[in-house]
Amino acid sequence: FMSGAFDLVVSSSALQWVGSISRSLHELRRVLKPGGTLCIAFFSDGTLTELQHCFRESVFRDDDKNDERMSRLHRFWSVDDVKSILEGMDFEKFILNCETEKDWHDDVTSLLRSIKSIGAGSVAGGPEIGLGWRGVINKMSRLYREHYGNNAGVPATYEVLYLYARVPAASDPLK
Repeated sequence: FMSGAFDLVVSSSALQWVGSISRSLHELRRVLKPGGTLCIAFFSDGTLTELQHCFRESVFRDDDKNDERMSRLHRFWSVDDVKSILEGMDFEKFILNCETEKDWHDDVTSLLRSIKSIGAGSVAGGPEIGLGWRGVINKMSRLYREHYGNNAGVPATYEVLYLYARVPAASDPLK
């Protein structure tokens, strides 16, 4: 899009997947008109901590502290990452707010289906796991139930970062 093309840019649940949050925020700022507004929401650091904890515990072996399967975990941007970037930009004002939301699922399989249904169809990068994947999933499911499960099922925690930012209005050339 052309620079200064939009009065308003809205995004929901997309920026957690970008490779560079800095480049993305600068691009969103570029397409805003003077006086324009940016309103975004995305999952931040702390999202799916239960799942990540149990995945780590499932693949970690005491004799192999650098297990290559660990690279398959997605890294969510932290509030500090985003705040640091925004402080170096020319927004007139920005507001960051983070809220914790928790969903409950019958089991880990239904949790994984739910995650896949929102567009997270595969884990982040990393090598192929091969035939050992089923064992990792089974162990992870067992650990998840043991550590976090109760009569309501298993939880999934989402840290949702909300950002409102406003570009300074153009100065009046007659003043």
